[in-house]
Amino acid sequence: MDIAELEDTWQFVGNETVDGVICEKYEVRRASFPDRVGGVCLIDALTKMRIRFTSINKKGDPVVTVNHRNVVLGAPNASCFEVPFEYKRLPLR
Repeated sequence: MDIAELEDTWQFVGNETVDGVICEKYEVRRASFPDRVGGVCLIDALTKMRIRFTSINKKGDPVVTVNHRNVVLGAPNASCFEVPFEYKRLPLR
């Protein structure tokens, strides 16, 4: 199987605003079903982060929508990488 057969295709279809954010709208066609749209993805035009993805069934109806909210740009807080004191280190074999 060629790797191209496994990749989804994304087609830009326009712009849309989601919660005041200008987004680029793409139709996603799954490699396994190239003859129909498998989902619609909205990507923030400024940050290029995914804002919303809606999966589409065989009939063309929306099934599940995932909204990405409360996204904070920038470096994460250093405490995110600290191991909690109650954890014990296991020896490696």
